[in-house]
Amino acid sequence: MVPVFVNMIYSIFVFIKDDLYDYILLSQVIMRRKREQRENQSRTG
Repeated sequence: MVPVFVNMIYSIFVFIKDDLYDYILLSQVIMRRKREQRENQSRTG
């Protein structure tokens, strides 16, 4: 009973960790693009 419960929590934690890692990578890429767009706008305007 206990090992199954621990295994469930561990699998959920790993799943969330992977999602968080993807989300952090995505947010970093989006922030970089926004910053580049802002720099390009200020350069052209």
